[in-house]
Amino acid sequence: MNRKVLLAFQPNEVIEEALRAPRARYTENTIVDPAVLRSQLAEIRQAGYCIEREEFIADIRGIAAPVFDFNGTVIAAIAVVGPSARITEGQIEALVPLTLRTAESISRSLGHKPYKDA
Repeated sequence: MNRKVLLAFQPNEVIEEALRAPRARYTENTIVDPAVLRSQLAEIRQAGYCIEREEFIADIRGIAAPVFDFNGTVIAAIAVVGPSARITEGQIEALVPLTLRTAESISRSLGHKPYKDA
């Protein structure tokens, strides 16, 4: 999850290079098709967060959001992760705004000024 959110905010050349590399399948939900992953990365970049639905570890779900530095570069991600039995689809929807606010707060403390504030 953190990997996908970090990759989504990289330059296109970096994304395309990563998509050319072979991907291991960790669970039945792991995205290995480059076209599907490319589409997901675009959605993540647009939404500003990533939802993980048992793609890397079975029965684990979560949400991740990017942390930006003062240059607007993604330098980290913050995530909330837990067992699928505890992090239901409803819980994920409730965690989205909390995760985004936390990532934005950390980013601002690092000097990031979102475009809307510029």
